[in-house]
Amino acid sequence: MQRALLRARVFTAVAFLAALAAWFYAHKAETQAHLASSRALATAAINQAQINPELGVVLALHAVEAAKSLGEAATRDAADALSRTIEGARVRSSKPLDGPVRSAALSPDQKRLLVALDDSLHVFKWPEGREEPPPEGQGAELSKPQFSPMGELIAAIASDGTVRIWNAETGKLKQSLKPPGTPQVLRLSADGSMIAVGGAFAAWVWRIGGRDPVLTLDGHKHPDGSPSW
Repeated sequence: MQRALLRARVFTAVAFLAALAAWFYAHKAETQAHLASSRALATAAINQAQINPELGVVLALHAVEAAKSLGEAATRDAADALSRTIEGARVRSSKPLDGPVRSAALSPDQKRLLVALDDSLHVFKWPEGREEPPPEGQGAELSKPQFSPMGELIAAIASDGTVRIWNAETGKLKQSLKPPGTPQVLRLSADGSMIAVGGAFAAWVWRIGGRDPVLTLDGHKHPDGSPSW
């Protein structure tokens, strides 16, 4: 009886280890595929930087998206491709920017380019490259900038722990939110009426214009990207 029980335990342990190894190698293969895709997109973007800078920027944005969960080196390579392609677009438009590009986003209608530098946020007509008045009330380093799905709002995370929301047409600061924890990712709803903000181990949802979160999700984590609606 004891031998049979021991054999069963050994068999269970072996099966568990085999399943764990299978998951590890599958995850490794998936990561390598994402890494290859990000590098291919970054290379294609750089190749297009002087030929077709608009296409280069779009490819670089996809490279950055693919690199989000792949570590610092992959993210740095994709960000470098983005900086170089935007530099190519600036050469054509003769619009100088000071400092490296941290991140960028195209509006849903592909007619505006949102560019975050180390200490400022800029909005350009795309692909002409003509800069619009910058969003007001910045006063902090901004990251993860994005347009709402309908293009009427711009949102970004500020280094002071707030989330800023602007009217995309006027550049007027519409709202500044202060989550209970440090914001890391964000996502505006399809109709632009709500925003979800993710922290290390929690997420919060606000109605645009509301003071307090309408929903808090404790223990919720978004390690690989923005929260989804």
